[in-house]
Amino acid sequence: MSHLPDKAQAAIARTLAQAAAPARNNLGEYLSPVTPTTEISYAVLANRYASTLSASADVGKIRDGHLGLHQQQQLKDDYSPTNYHKRISAASDLHGQNPCQETESALRHLKSLDERDFCLVQHHATQVMRTIMADISDECRKIMRKAGELALEESATMDKHDRAFADAFEVTFIQSPLSAALARRAREFSNVAKAEADLDGIPELIHALLADK
Repeated sequence: MSHLPDKAQAAIARTLAQAAAPARNNLGEYLSPVTPTTEISYAVLANRYASTLSASADVGKIRDGHLGLHQQQQLKDDYSPTNYHKRISAASDLHGQNPCQETESALRHLKSLDERDFCLVQHHATQVMRTIMADISDECRKIMRKAGELALEESATMDKHDRAFADAFEVTFIQSPLSAALARRAREFSNVAKAEADLDGIPELIHALLADK
């Protein structure tokens, strides 16, 4: 007795198989799932608003501060107590490979230090970084304030355009994901600009702006 499906069963099987198959576009290619991007990167916004943001504050002063912060952070990394023994070991190896007065002096100097000296260097670097941030915080806030205004303006423009279309077709207006993302960035930037205390560090948007220069 044959167990082959009859024509009706075969048709049903084909329909189910087609429904389960990945969707194809007009070119017959399989479509891959798309994960929507819900946030706008700082780099995109820094590039889009670059000229206006740069004109809103003393970018040169911020750039000098950024360099100073980098130098002090390098000091903190170099004089991390966790690197104390590593540096002595490296200096000892170097002196063993190249025994001379210079390598011996460097090794002796490191051995004369203790972890408290490293901590003092780190503490001093931290104080310098705070001084730098106190000096450039106002300029950073100017850029963040302007960025917030620009992002909010573009979000409002998109909402106005989309609302007009929604009204024309007598449907409920729903804010687009892009407009909502711009509005979120605008609030984020505005909150930074409103901060009364010195900033803890240069905001990521400004990092992106400096990198774009």
